[in-house]
Amino acid sequence: MLVVKNLAGQTELLTDIKGAEINEEVNGDFSITFTSFFTDKNAHSYPLLEEESTVELDGHEFRVKKLSEIRNQKSVAAQHVFFDLIEHQVYGLIGGTRHPYDIFSFILTGTGWTFENVDVGNFELVSNFGDSNVLSLIWDACKIFDCEIKIMPNKHIKIYERVGADTDEQFRYKHNVKTLKKSVDTTNLRTVIKGFGGNGPFTSL
Repeated sequence: MLVVKNLAGQTELLTDIKGAEINEEVNGDFSITFTSFFTDKNAHSYPLLEEESTVELDGHEFRVKKLSEIRNQKSVAAQHVFFDLIEHQVYGLIGGTRHPYDIFSFILTGTGWTFENVDVGNFELVSNFGDSNVLSLIWDACKIFDCEIKIMPNKHIKIYERVGADTDEQFRYKHNVKTLKKSVDTTNLRTVIKGFGGNGPFTSL
């Protein structure tokens, strides 16, 4: 069952939906799409489904980023709130030989997110790490430690050497892969400006 919450904090169960699909990729997309219909059963919750509302499923929250309405139905595409971390900026830098615990603690402090290191134990030398948005730093950390993350319910991530099993199987275009698809979405494109005035620093998005 989906639960919808609007920006004013009103929360209701969302019924009478169709075609719900979840897409989850390792170190990539995590989103849900569905169509909601206005009926007598969901007359109280249908109006809450709007841009930037969140829908919750099994402890995962998704933020509505695309919505189109035709007569009494809304087509919705919502992105996991994990990707809201692009709006959190980390100021300051760290360096030296670091463990994943050091780096992810540095990145996630103050975000409301927690993490668990499952099996990544290597130390790596980092230089001038930081001074960017949280999402970008998470991807950088995954490259540094050659690891993968899995987004868990209740704003928690797990860090693995590999999320899935390595079957050592090769995927070859036109051999055992029919087609390749690339999609680009600038939904999370942001510019962060840090300024200094008489009352101290301020940030504008």
